[in-house]
Amino acid sequence: MALTYVAIATVTVGSGGANTITFNSIPNTYTDLLVYLSVRSDVSGTGSYVSARFNGTASIYQHIELYAENPTPESAKDPNQTQSYLYTLGHCPGNTATANTFSNNLVYIPNYAASNNKSVSAEGLAENNSSTNGNWTVSMTAGFASLASAISSVTFTLGSNASQNFMQYSTATLYGIENTV
Repeated sequence: MALTYVAIATVTVGSGGANTITFNSIPNTYTDLLVYLSVRSDVSGTGSYVSARFNGTASIYQHIELYAENPTPESAKDPNQTQSYLYTLGHCPGNTATANTFSNNLVYIPNYAASNNKSVSAEGLAENNSSTNGNWTVSMTAGFASLASAISSVTFTLGSNASQNFMQYSTATLYGIENTV
């Protein structure tokens, strides 16, 4: 079975930053979706985490995350807690991290066009290569969205604070995956 990745859209944040990165009008012609995010937050300190909402719908998400910071393993979020966003789909460095350092996050959404609930998996790495504040966060997240319709839009934000922005040059690319048997 061969898989074909088709780039559907790319968003690059411009000057002044952006509160969200959104993909609209996602066609339902693929098997799965994959999003690569290379992002940076405008918050000071160690940074933030990436969240998502599908079809503009709130209060339908659950997740559990396994992550490590410098290298202490931890886990976060009660998997039985329903949230208004799908949280911690990766982390990103803040504006005081090493200049021009962006995260590497991958979000995979299988069967996104099906008429049943959606599972999501994500992995990510955020780092700060500063000699005085060298730290990193690596994470793996499994999530669930109680959404019985095809995903036609995805909006990414930072954390749960509407005042956080993606910094200029943050980039996200949405791919459709085709199963070409």
